[in-house]
Amino acid sequence: MGAVLEIPVTAEIARVGGIVCGQALSTLAETAMVFACAGHLGEFVPVATTNLETRLLSAARGDAIRCTARVVKGGRALLFAEAVLVSLPDEKEVARASATFFKP
Repeated sequence: MGAVLEIPVTAEIARVGGIVCGQALSTLAETAMVFACAGHLGEFVPVATTNLETRLLSAARGDAIRCTARVVKGGRALLFAEAVLVSLPDEKEVARASATFFKP
């Protein structure tokens, strides 16, 4: 089970030329991956991010950004997740992220 989150592109997260800032993309990806972890576990369990890598592939412009996240592997204490972010409406891939979460 995964998670899909979408945010509108607004002046608060856009920079020069209307490009969405990397911090907003990383935050969206991390949040979506936490929701994917909750889906994987069957309930929301607080998790701690131990590693987060975001690769910015292309300028993120458009009306909104959609992030699709999934858990790649879940163990007793660690969950590994990945996310793909696309701009809307053109669905151009703008970033990929991966993270490791600790489940206390």
